[in-house]
Amino acid sequence: MKTSLLRVSLLLGLVCAIGTAAWAADAPATPNPYEIRKIQRGIKKIAYVDNGWRNSVPAILAELRVNSDIGDAKPFARAYFFDRDNKLVHEFKGPVQASDDHKNYTSLPAIFKPREGYEVCFPISDKATQRGEKWARVVVVFGDANSAVAECYPKDELAKFDFPEKTTVLKGSASSGSKR
Repeated sequence: MKTSLLRVSLLLGLVCAIGTAAWAADAPATPNPYEIRKIQRGIKKIAYVDNGWRNSVPAILAELRVNSDIGDAKPFARAYFFDRDNKLVHEFKGPVQASDDHKNYTSLPAIFKPREGYEVCFPISDKATQRGEKWARVVVVFGDANSAVAECYPKDELAKFDFPEKTTVLKGSASSGSKR
């Protein structure tokens, strides 16, 4: 009886080990913890733009989140505005402070809690709307030096646009099977 139980135990252990190894081979080495949940065009009642507070600011609003604990990583969020010829016309190295109620202000948080959404605001600047340089697409990038994601609004292929984090974004999307 003891011998039979030992054999069954060993057999189950072997099956579990093989199954775990096969699953681990299919899984990406390090899943990208960053996610851009949505991007939309909107109006913020007040936003800090060009060294001052402005009312009724047209903006690109992006909801960001991390899907796992990122530890001490200091993520960034950036926006790149492109014209119809995919030429860069304006960029933001970070979101601005903004509010809809003059009480609660949002910007890039210092600490991200996993699976919690955070809205950030990138104003549509005067430069991006000037005649001859009107923006047509914006690429929002969220991540850190080792891993990042990007989305284009309105939807388009990221490969068409040149932005500093493009290699990191495309490398990450290829390894995770994402079509960003």
